[in-house]
Amino acid sequence: MKNPRVFYAVISVAVYAVLWFVGNGFHGAEVRWQEEAAPWLGEAPAGVQVQTLRAASAEQLPCSEFTLAADAALQQKIISTFGLEPVAQGEVTVYTGKGVLPVYPADYPMLPGGLSAVLSPRLTVQADGTMLFCPDDANAAKDESVARKLAPVYPQYLPQSPQWEVARGLMLAVLCFLLPGVLCCAGWLWVQRRAVADANTPYICYFLPAVVAFLGAYADFYVHGFDTSYSTFSAVFSALTNVVCAFVLVMLTKMVRGR
Repeated sequence: MKNPRVFYAVISVAVYAVLWFVGNGFHGAEVRWQEEAAPWLGEAPAGVQVQTLRAASAEQLPCSEFTLAADAALQQKIISTFGLEPVAQGEVTVYTGKGVLPVYPADYPMLPGGLSAVLSPRLTVQADGTMLFCPDDANAAKDESVARKLAPVYPQYLPQSPQWEVARGLMLAVLCFLLPGVLCCAGWLWVQRRAVADANTPYICYFLPAVVAFLGAYADFYVHGFDTSYSTFSAVFSALTNVVCAFVLVMLTKMVRGR
């Protein structure tokens, strides 16, 4: 491709998109049930659907909510497993509790700091019996001192490699906050050995990474259910970190090569 600006735009967007999809690994309702609810409730019920509840403000977090068909046995199973009690009744009945503190098997591969964050399940039963189940309301008050300790009822559904989640998070952080700047600078200045003073350097090393990082970060946070203001802030921060990264790489290149 003769135009280097177009070439680097295509490459940076393509690499960002591929790694974003690999790192996020979006799954359907049954897989998300297996990840979030199956260790406590077993196999996903037939016809389960899932949606991501968007955070209402920058201070809140998104969470998953599963839609379940009317099933008295499953309803009672959810209530008894998590120790839920009705807190609001009317056309819908909402059940919550004091939270659940997971107690994992002794041989389960733990990470530094452990995995025992308090879960805050919430069940909403509608007038027709249809249920909305949130395995963990991330915005609910969490207190380990009053939470109910509970070992996974179906430990076979626990993730067998929780370290992957840490690795995936680190990969996505690098992708979001560093990769566009590193990719463009490395390709332009080191692989192609272009001069820092080249007329295309400001565009390829600064402008392009900032735009890709901004759009990519905004899409990432928004798709995952974060508030628009939080998504915008994260996108701006991502653009800035990539520009700073590019500036450091450009200065190092200039110091080493003198041009």
